[in-house]
Amino acid sequence: MIAVLDRALAETCGRALRYYHRFGFSGTVRRLLLALQRLLIPPGMVVFYCDMSSMCEPDGPEPPRASPLLLETVACAKNLSSSDLLRLEETSGGPLFRVKLEERFPLGAVLWLARLDGRIAAYGWTITGRTVRPYFLPLGEADVHFFDFYVFPEHRGRGLNPAFVCKILKSLAAETKRRAFIDVAEWNTPQLYSLSKTPFRRLGVARQKRITRRSGGVEWDASPPRTEFKPQTAASSYASSGH
Repeated sequence: MIAVLDRALAETCGRALRYYHRFGFSGTVRRLLLALQRLLIPPGMVVFYCDMSSMCEPDGPEPPRASPLLLETVACAKNLSSSDLLRLEETSGGPLFRVKLEERFPLGAVLWLARLDGRIAAYGWTITGRTVRPYFLPLGEADVHFFDFYVFPEHRGRGLNPAFVCKILKSLAAETKRRAFIDVAEWNTPQLYSLSKTPFRRLGVARQKRITRRSGGVEWDASPPRTEFKPQTAASSYASSGH
């Protein structure tokens, strides 16, 4: 375990150095200050939902591409090729991505891959009927949580993420899944803009309020619109120790 952490630390430092070479001293300082701000003042999470049972055609117009965007699902780590695993490890400090695989697959999570020209351009996770961490609200058996989406830098700014999300929604709707949920930090403007191009609709902003180190609750900035959203239970918030 110590060796894994040492390697992860070394790779994190390497990524920081590459960021410095790309954006310079001032850009790196701004990034560090932003990271510090997020650490000291946890942001609210903007929660979105999508009623898949009422969608006729969740696919939006996809931007023209030289090659089609292909969707692939992975439900077990052994189904990932060594080259794909190396590609995915680029996004989270190498061995740390393997830790995610070991934690999420046994819980029933599914890894979605978006490929362009045979190479992974983006990925994201879904899990049905539950979440990996305690969540802001209870989920039903046919509800799906979307989380941990990532688009590789060379494919950003081309409308790939909305197209990717819409393809997943279409696939899940065909499986008669009911609702989808996804949450984004308030500061993540690109992702918020990206979701505005999908069938996801804003539900509200959840802010975690800690009472002690191990307990707390969730406070909503805006109540869910009752005409569109009906909770599975009478509970209006979900106590949790983390998201």
